[in-house]
Amino acid sequence: MDAEKITELASDPALDPRVLAELANMQRNGRPGFMDRVITLYLQTAAELIADLEAASASDELAVLHRASHTLKPCSATVGALSLAALCETLERMARSGSVPDPAARVAAIAEEYKRVEAELKDRLCNAD
Repeated sequence: MDAEKITELASDPALDPRVLAELANMQRNGRPGFMDRVITLYLQTAAELIADLEAASASDELAVLHRASHTLKPCSATVGALSLAALCETLERMARSGSVPDPAARVAAIAEEYKRVEAELKDRLCNAD
């Protein structure tokens, strides 16, 4: 991924407000605490997957890069982290094809975007009704 694309992603909001509104709507429809549980589970799972990606990029393990990015992609989309999901989709596609140029830089971009997502989600948890 080139620097221009990474900068472009960083200027976008980390979370899509429409997706978050859908989650909030589910919560209002008889599921108290639903959104907090989804966010908490996502944060736990995503942190583990990021660690897997970092370890796999250091040892060039394409199967692990594929599995972890494949798993992180829909989880991220569920909480509205669409830019993160897009980065994961690109890595997943490359790993599936058998060639990931500069895996460390790609995983670093994913980890950096995850930090933005994590900060916004933690802020939502702290400021929940």
